[in-house]
Amino acid sequence: PYADACRRLSWLNTDSRHICDVAILCEATRLPDRAAKILYRNQRDFNYLEIRHLWEDARIDSRGIHIGDMVYRALIVDSLSHVPRRVLPKLKKLARQKHLILRNDSKLASVCNGALVYGSPDELRAAVNKITSPGIVLSPPSENIRCRHVEKDGDHYFMLFNEENSEVRTNISLEIEDSRQYTGQTREWIDPFSGNTTISEISEAVDFRPFEMKLLRIAGKK
Repeated sequence: PYADACRRLSWLNTDSRHICDVAILCEATRLPDRAAKILYRNQRDFNYLEIRHLWEDARIDSRGIHIGDMVYRALIVDSLSHVPRRVLPKLKKLARQKHLILRNDSKLASVCNGALVYGSPDELRAAVNKITSPGIVLSPPSENIRCRHVEKDGDHYFMLFNEENSEVRTNISLEIEDSRQYTGQTREWIDPFSGNTTISEISEAVDFRPFEMKLLRIAGKK
């Protein structure tokens, strides 16, 4: 069963589109983790964006940072050991267009006018939400649950994992279900180990056992 689960998840993560518009700026040899921890605990998926891409191959406009197939609407600068001179114009442009989030103790805050500034976890969550709405909301909230969202062949999949040794019971709201294409579509839970599926109602509470992974599919209208 474990090998089958790995096979199914490998299939899902191959040739799928990662739904993610938040990035944390990093260096080639250093990945800051303070902001990452807050994002994980609030079901905010993100990618690390190496700083060199801002001047090498990324394009910045009013929508955010374009690199490959990704568009990042929010860029968080947690901490950097060094800020290259040539990246400053890029950060200033992102700040003017309200795509940049800085720590309140960052020296960049004094030169990047327009950037959103945070000090506490709640302030970071509010800053990210101000730029881009969350794709998933838990009620009641839980810091245990991690989320990865991908789209494949017109269907949306949410990989949800309880990372703690405690049970979670919560209701799940998905932004995608407000889209006309997905309104009224059923929620289909897929057991990654057996492949069996279960249909559930939107209003139905979801129970997570300790360290349990769940896979949720929202089918597009064919």
